[in-house]
Amino acid sequence: MGRAETRGERHAVIVRPDWSVATPHDMAAERIAAAFGGYTSCLDLVDKTIPAFRAALPLLSRRARAAIRRDKRGDWRLAVEQQTDGCCKGRAFRSPGAAARHLRDPGHIAHATGCPRWQLVALMKAAESAWGQWEGVAPAAASEEDEAGDEATLDELWDAGIHPDEVTALAAEVAAQLPDQALPASYFLNVVYGSADPSWIAEVLRYRPDANTAAWLSQLSGPAELASTAEWGAWLAFGVPRSDVLAAIEAGIPSEKVATTVGISGWRPGTAAAILIRWAKTGCSPTTEHLQLLARHWIDWAPSNAAIDALEQEAQTAAAFSPVRLQSPDRTELGVMLALLGTRRAVLRSLASGHVTAAALDLPLSR
Repeated sequence: MGRAETRGERHAVIVRPDWSVATPHDMAAERIAAAFGGYTSCLDLVDKTIPAFRAALPLLSRRARAAIRRDKRGDWRLAVEQQTDGCCKGRAFRSPGAAARHLRDPGHIAHATGCPRWQLVALMKAAESAWGQWEGVAPAAASEEDEAGDEATLDELWDAGIHPDEVTALAAEVAAQLPDQALPASYFLNVVYGSADPSWIAEVLRYRPDANTAAWLSQLSGPAELASTAEWGAWLAFGVPRSDVLAAIEAGIPSEKVATTVGISGWRPGTAAAILIRWAKTGCSPTTEHLQLLARHWIDWAPSNAAIDALEQEAQTAAAFSPVRLQSPDRTELGVMLALLGTRRAVLRSLASGHVTAAALDLPLSR
């Protein structure tokens, strides 16, 4: 029978536990016939399809991790060595489940290995009838003593190529900090397919033991290079939003500055932390004297970036055309002056009169 033929006598094939194959005809004779140009599908089954299925079995059973990664745009892609021309070369997937499912798809496996797709489909169906389905609901973990996630989470992770046994093991690394809290699926995806370090996350979670915080920490890029676990934990403990914690760390604001600010202002730690972060987001770094002055005038906010940008440009222009060539204050000084005086015009008048620092302003005790 030729390769393009669809007719032929069907017969049973037995794949033994050692992966040897039993057929009702002489395979050695068929190999001789193939050497003279003949074709038999059983040779493809033995030489291509069964080896392809055997190689894919760890991926199908989730005992091997799917070779997928997330790109800078947030899409998911197969590892370069897993991509095949005419199938998935350069293809982006919208979710880890979609990418992992493609790796398990018989069409992809057949395309990558050169085995007949119809044989692989038949072999996979036969195996599923004996061992259970590859897709769909996740199987139970080997140990049910520790619940690592609800059924929906486990099913989502199973779809993404992560076995419940691995979920249990990964959850155990931070479980001491999160009693009775189920971790979101995103945490496991970031640990398995990203660069998250569970031991580092467990250290930080001592300061804010929360499952959603664990998931947020897991998606950060190189957090250990930005600050120590104590510094991350201290900022999280202030109770500010997680995005503000990242802003404080990236701005290099030491957490000890919050305590100093509390001491000179009387603000609560959370308020002091939030104010320092607001100023950092404007590109300003108020000194202790600045903060003391702001607190004395009950100013617990910062001007907008746009307002400081405009003032900075106007101050530089005014200084350039001043008869005495005044030097424009730096951005932080201008920002604090703007907070104290309320308008850019007032700041420019103050600069023109020679008051070029916030400390030099003649201000009433209340506004």
